[in-house]
Amino acid sequence: MTRPDAMPNAKCDLLLRYNEQEGRIAMYAVPSASTEDICRHAYVGFMRATQELLALEPGQAEQWVGRMVFAELDLHSNAKIGIRDYAAVAAEEHQRFVAELEHRAQQGDNEAQFRLFQVLWNAALKQVSQEQLDRAEALLRSAAAQRHAQALAIAGVWPRLKADAERKFPVP
Repeated sequence: MTRPDAMPNAKCDLLLRYNEQEGRIAMYAVPSASTEDICRHAYVGFMRATQELLALEPGQAEQWVGRMVFAELDLHSNAKIGIRDYAAVAAEEHQRFVAELEHRAQQGDNEAQFRLFQVLWNAALKQVSQEQLDRAEALLRSAAAQRHAQALAIAGVWPRLKADAERKFPVP
């Protein structure tokens, strides 16, 4: 381990590495310039604005980051650490998130309608579901009718996106 007084003054990123064979988690301070190429082509496990974390109680912010780290480690490893069943936790949180979006969308919230459109469109593609695709389209149209900027942009190319999705669906 490097002594803190021996660390370079250069800006560093943190690299978390789980060595499954040794059963160890290590965190490395790596010069930011060295991580640019890696990050540009890597999967983003989680991202949250620091302002959102600062709005939480310190313990809540620490718990959120820690939970996300363990969930990502388990997601991308063969030997799960297994502190929790993070897949089940994520599924439960997703259900709550969707229920909240459903409620807000029914109240006419165009941001919720657009976000629910994204969720349903993704579900339609994964589940090969015309019903989900139709619900997604209705939400997109509603959000676009309320001048939601992203919904308007996607509505312009929606006929092509919908046709691409439907080509993958089985013919009844």
